[in-house]
Formats: sequence, structure tokens, C-alpha cells
Amino acid sequence: MNDKTLSFIGLCKKAGCLALGRTVVQENIEKGKVELVLMSSDLSERSKKNIEKICYESNVELLKTEASMQDLAKVLGKEFGIMGIFNMEMAKKINELVVAESEEECSL
Repeated sequence: MNDKTLSFIGLCKKAGCLALGRTVVQENIEKGKVELVLMSSDLSERSKKNIEKICYESNVELLKTEASMQDLAKVLGKEFGIMGIFNMEMAKKINELVVAESEEECSL
């Protein structure tokens, strides 16, 4: 994951637009507050299946990032594998950054 995307995730945290961890993200999905869910590249299979099911049932977009939990810890201050974005505009921007990053890697 590039620095621009990681920096933007850090900005979301500072703005109070980020839920961190499966339990907190799930609670906020159930309340209808989450616009986008991000999961780290090294998330366990069990957690991955759990959050995929929750997002599918709640019609919340889910993106797998190329960032590991250690990469994300650099901007979040702690290791988390699941993050929920509350703000629609920030969710759109992160989606664009992650998709553009994926496309860059495919073209290499």
C-alpha cells in the first residue's frame, strides 16, 4: 500500500471517521454508520469470512488492501485488520486510492 493511501487512512482516524477492529466495525455496520470496510492483506481466514458475511448481509462495500496490519499500525498506532469508514466522501476517496493502487500493480 502506498504512502498516500496510508496517510489518508490516518487522516480518517484523526477526523473521527474510522472504526477499528471487528467488533467495533460490526456494531457500527449494524447501526448503519459504516460506508466502507477495509481489511488488511494478512487478516485471518476466519475473520475474513466473518466480515465478508456481515458486509454482504448489510450491503456495505468491502475492500481488501495490500497493507498488512503492521503497515497500518504505522498510521493507526496499533495493529488492526478491519477498519470501517463512516464518511461517504472519505470512503469514496479511499476506494479510488485502493483501486488505483491495484491497477498499478496489475500493470507492472
